[in-house]
Amino acid sequence: SGNRALTNGESWNSGEGGGVFVEGSQDGFTMQSGSITGNSAAKNGGGVYACGDFTMTGGTIGGTGANDANTASDNGGGVFVLDDYSVSCTMSGNVTIIGNKKSGDGTDNNYYGGTITIGTDGLGDNAKIGMNMGSSWPTETYGTRIAYKAKESDQGKFTSDKEGYEIKYNEREKE
Repeated sequence: SGNRALTNGESWNSGEGGGVFVEGSQDGFTMQSGSITGNSAAKNGGGVYACGDFTMTGGTIGGTGANDANTASDNGGGVFVLDDYSVSCTMSGNVTIIGNKKSGDGTDNNYYGGTITIGTDGLGDNAKIGMNMGSSWPTETYGTRIAYKAKESDQGKFTSDKEGYEIKYNEREKE
């Protein structure tokens, strides 16, 4: 809590991952409980920056308290997952990712370059995940796949960070 990732101009990852920086997919990072709050990044991933595998089975990133928000200047105030097919992002259980910010631009909980996979245990009844999808596709027209192996009952557990957008279950995507 309360960490800052600053830009020093000496490294390609300068300013990434205020709370946690995950590099490489050899071991990755698994969050089972606890909280990541009040961190900031000069670039991406105020709470977590993942250019390696990220699994979340419980816990909170951000929150609703006055000092809970993680903040990033560019993208992913809560979580930033690199747009790379070799990086996996898996969520299950009662995960909470809410109340995170993008500097000067309001809510920005998560930025996923790819797809979240819902783990075999599924999302818990109290899961809350705010979304801001990264994509080269025009999402206004085509939409973006958010979660693989999601169930229709998971629809209300995801919320859009962008006003006027909503997260909907796609019947064609079910297992």
